[in-house]
Amino acid sequence: MSDAALPRFPSQPGATHAPAYEPGVVEVQFREGSLPQIGGPAANAPTHVRAQNGLAFHGFNDIVQKYGVSAITPTFRTPHHEVAAAMATALTQGIDAPHLGNFVTVVFPETVDVHSVAAELEKLPEVERAVPVPKALPPSVVPPPRAGAPPSASPFTDPLVGTSDQAVVNPATGLENQWYLYRIRATNAWAFATGKNVVIADIDWGCRTSHQDLSAQIDAAHTYNAYDGGNDVTHGSSVFHGTGVLGLAGAAANGVGMAGVAYEATLWPIQSDSGPGPALPGNAWANAIEWVRTANSGGRRKIVNLEVQTGAFGNYEELPSVNAAIKLAIGNGVVVCVAAGNGDRDATISDAGKPIPPTGSILVGATGYDPAKNARAWFSNFGSTVVVSAPGDTSHDVTCDSASDTAYRNDFGGTSGATPKVSGAVALLLSVDPTLTHAQVRSILNATGSAVQTEPGKPVGTFLNVEAAVHRAQPQPKTMAIHSVQFPNADLRMDGRGVTQPVAAGGGVVNCQFGVGPWEKFQLVPQPDGTVAIGSVQYPNVFLRMDGRGVTHAVAAGGGVVNCQFTVGPWEKFHLVTQPDGTVAIGSVQFPNVFLRLDGTGVTQPNANGSGVVNCQFGVGPWEKFVLVPV
Repeated sequence: MSDAALPRFPSQPGATHAPAYEPGVVEVQFREGSLPQIGGPAANAPTHVRAQNGLAFHGFNDIVQKYGVSAITPTFRTPHHEVAAAMATALTQGIDAPHLGNFVTVVFPETVDVHSVAAELEKLPEVERAVPVPKALPPSVVPPPRAGAPPSASPFTDPLVGTSDQAVVNPATGLENQWYLYRIRATNAWAFATGKNVVIADIDWGCRTSHQDLSAQIDAAHTYNAYDGGNDVTHGSSVFHGTGVLGLAGAAANGVGMAGVAYEATLWPIQSDSGPGPALPGNAWANAIEWVRTANSGGRRKIVNLEVQTGAFGNYEELPSVNAAIKLAIGNGVVVCVAAGNGDRDATISDAGKPIPPTGSILVGATGYDPAKNARAWFSNFGSTVVVSAPGDTSHDVTCDSASDTAYRNDFGGTSGATPKVSGAVALLLSVDPTLTHAQVRSILNATGSAVQTEPGKPVGTFLNVEAAVHRAQPQPKTMAIHSVQFPNADLRMDGRGVTQPVAAGGGVVNCQFGVGPWEKFQLVPQPDGTVAIGSVQYPNVFLRMDGRGVTHAVAAGGGVVNCQFTVGPWEKFHLVTQPDGTVAIGSVQFPNVFLRLDGTGVTQPNANGSGVVNCQFGVGPWEKFVLVPV
């Protein structure tokens, strides 16, 4: 099937789409304590259930027989004793997840009115929920993977990364740059985190695992097809989708194509829509989540990236089994990110118009491309449970493509394109602090994001700010020296003597030193707005201050004033801007495009009073580049 044939979006803003359901399939969740036992006249065609204690569910059995039931199967394949242990673990996190053994999938002839069946079943005292199973649609587009070169030192060597948050087309290739990496400030976060030792499990529609930007990051031992239980994830007509999603989340930094948000994360491609073998019983999407929860990651934290929406472009969390599997995964340490869907509709309401029980997942909305603003994409689902939004523009979302091992495409987008950017951000957070809980990650993403422009009554959380989130995730300020690249023996020095209270003009002395002593040690202190302050270790509560007034163009000798301040105000806040060569520039928040400048000329030996010159510069040149060295 071509991309154009996939109904990923409604036809136009404000359009509605009728719910679409799997013919003859109803999912039933029995009340806690039931643990239905399935039996029937033939072992291969069970057609009735009873309770674990032997009591017969006469009402249930009468209804399903009336509609000509052909099969009843457990929805999940996890053994009951393993589920019980996982539920106990979830309870320690305050999550009361339902027992997965209470879910069954009931199959009727395709002509049966599944709505009538579900409505009758829901009236029974033993039934918690009964719903027709919605058809599944991919919420975006993706490419394939192949064996590639090992990651390079810097993702900026990848030609598609680009240099800014403005979409620019390369006339030679027709491909755009990865403007979204700059817009979500992932490029600044790379100075602190890469996603290493974190797993991103993408539950999707297939993947070209041989793609040059994916093969080196994919863990072949954890490639799984939840549809048929095999390991072939390259089946069907929608392989482009998982390829693109994994490219956005974790394409390798190898200098040949693009870089994912978490370019050193380990990738697990999981297919749920189809497979070369016969379908296993139960819901493949729910069982895929269970597979990730139970799979051995070697101690690495796991992230589920769930890429599916209902046939009416709704939130697939409406399906009870998927809802329950998400809760159980979260309660057992998995961070779960879910695409909210592309229907311009409330993500808290099911296709049948009923409230969806909240799972606590990181539900992701999408924004469209604009040179300056971040506004909700017209198709993005919305609602009180949407936590964060990220770029998912259907015309400006370059990623890997499945047409070949070296193919890329521009037009991915949707909440499918937004969700892997968020999953990549989560991988960066967990690589900074592996002890973060799902709830803490969810809170950090929402609290550090900025406002999204959206219509009244259509909230989509906050706009993803990866830099701010990574700073907030730091378990404690890190002590480091700020080392000049241009002058290899010169380090930033701060003399905060006498700086004991705030003074408008600042105080103390900031210059250079040969080598690192107590006055050359700093802590990067995250601020509530996502910026960082640079504090002295020797002088508590004394911070680097930059006065960039009058610095409006580059001057050889630099300009402005850099000294110290007691406590943090606007002039003590900075962005650490990763450069294409992997170094860092220290940019003022108060004075845009003004950076810290260090002139270490003559700094050839230690000097009690320091030496050299530290001031400001407009733009970044060799003297404005630094390496942050832990000490």
